[in-house]
Amino acid sequence: MVALLALPSAASTAVTPSRLLVPAAFGQRNHQAPQFGWNQSTAPAALAAIGIGVALRRTPKRRRGAMLARGSSTLPDFPGGGPLEPLSFVAGEQAVGPSCKTLHLMRHGEALVNAAGRVFPKGDPRKSAVRQDPKFFDSPLSEKGMLQSAALGAGTLDGRDDPPQVELVVCSPLTRAIQTATAVFAPKGSADEQAAGSAPRLYVLEALREFCGKNFQPCDQRRMSEELAATFPHADLKHVPSGKDELLGPGRVEGPESADARIQWLLAWLRERPETNIGCVAHMQILTRLLTKHLEPAGFDGSSYGDLDNLEVRSVPIRFD
Repeated sequence: MVALLALPSAASTAVTPSRLLVPAAFGQRNHQAPQFGWNQSTAPAALAAIGIGVALRRTPKRRRGAMLARGSSTLPDFPGGGPLEPLSFVAGEQAVGPSCKTLHLMRHGEALVNAAGRVFPKGDPRKSAVRQDPKFFDSPLSEKGMLQSAALGAGTLDGRDDPPQVELVVCSPLTRAIQTATAVFAPKGSADEQAAGSAPRLYVLEALREFCGKNFQPCDQRRMSEELAATFPHADLKHVPSGKDELLGPGRVEGPESADARIQWLLAWLRERPETNIGCVAHMQILTRLLTKHLEPAGFDGSSYGDLDNLEVRSVPIRFD
């Protein structure tokens, strides 16, 4: 796989694979995880040489952005924290024009749980059993997922276009989504660099976590936000509740009304942001629900699309009234 990557010259700025680190706690929950733990000594040498090619496009701050900076947002910090105002918006071609935002929706890279399930044919009960296995708790990216995410961020992933230019990145609080968002959109995005404007801000949002509405799957359960903050210090986690996961657990799944409320919070939060090009990294089910239940009824034509593949991007224009 590494040999297929088209690498820039050694003078290019290097990716820091440590930001894709698999937390040490996974060594206890998932016996496969340690072999994919990345740091400067274990990362493939070719990956460390991949250059950073994400261009940023800045727009002047709007009045709403200034209000947000002053802390005057009326939104609760995360879904479920209070009632929301009704939203009115259009999506798709009819949204293009002044005051339009573009959401670049991306499914995360291949996770360990994805790789383990693919060895079984569709319909095989062992395929479903993989997602029920506790060793895949909050499943991180596989080695293939890490390599492909970094290559996509560098614009060197075979068969894929360069990632879209973004001013803001939001992602799910599940580890595989944060790893993907970091590699693809903000590979050098330390907190200081984000504050200086040389890298897009990375916000982790509870609203974007996977929708698990049928059976509890440990791979979709979130780690404590305090643990995530220690692993990903470059990410802003103020929109993730503190403490343990209260949404999913053994015998506890999420209803569609709750998932829709999360999506409504997400759209309301995005409406308040001044940025117009936004990368959004999440999961198959929650992104599918966002598209089919919220964006398509507002005008986005999704009829030509199938299921979301890993690292697939769907760019949706949206204009809030």
